[in-house]
Amino acid sequence: MKTYYINREVDDARRQGLIDAAASFETLELERIEAVDGHRGGFSPATALPDLFPNLPERIRDPSARGYTAVFMSHAKCWRKLLESDRPYALIVEDDVRFTSDARSLDDAIVSLDRPFDIIFVNSRANRIMTLAGYERGRDVFVPVDGMYANLLRHQPAECLEASWVSKDGVLPAPGGDGYVLSRAGARRLLDYVAGLKQLFHVDVFLFCAAAGATLRDAPHLPLLFRRAPDIGLSLDGYVWAKFASFPRQDITSSVRAGRPLSEA
Repeated sequence: MKTYYINREVDDARRQGLIDAAASFETLELERIEAVDGHRGGFSPATALPDLFPNLPERIRDPSARGYTAVFMSHAKCWRKLLESDRPYALIVEDDVRFTSDARSLDDAIVSLDRPFDIIFVNSRANRIMTLAGYERGRDVFVPVDGMYANLLRHQPAECLEASWVSKDGVLPAPGGDGYVLSRAGARRLLDYVAGLKQLFHVDVFLFCAAAGATLRDAPHLPLLFRRAPDIGLSLDGYVWAKFASFPRQDITSSVRAGRPLSEA
């Protein structure tokens, strides 16, 4: 499987670690995508990728905002790369992803999928959500993102979810950008979604909103799923798939303020 991995030039240890880890998987065809470095001197969102993001500001004062803006742009470079290729889909990973033995069967699992998809999250952060939502690991392999979210709300009382979100060590991570399979059609849709954005935010949030087709007004508990977990990795046990619904770009740009939980926006 074609695999685009995001990596900064200075992160040679991460790069070599990923190359070594992927060497045992004959099915993974690696291609490095130079990451946008938001902390490099002179970084300007307006000029980093003007063809993809023509409406971004020249400068961002908040260092953390520069970081996740650059990460978002790095993923967009992968989407464009896939769209320009003749591949039907590709695996996109960040350079700190941890491959599991399940990665060997990734291509076979995709081929056997009897439905069209735009994006399939393949990372261990999905495991926790699937378990809380009542799915059986090893049995419910392909789970629609919107269905998973709906089941989570049915299985977990809102007050419990709220407590998890407020607590210091929240337990509800979102399946996000550290590992996902994207189709060419999905890449086209994502690039269409971001074309008019005037600011970028966490790519995990964006991908989840796009996949679930959720509006921020209709999903008051959506932020509860955006907690990152420390055990990031690529695992087919955490498979969730999605066909993008109509993604309300105007709701996102007007309702999300960079660096804040959506409940505070």
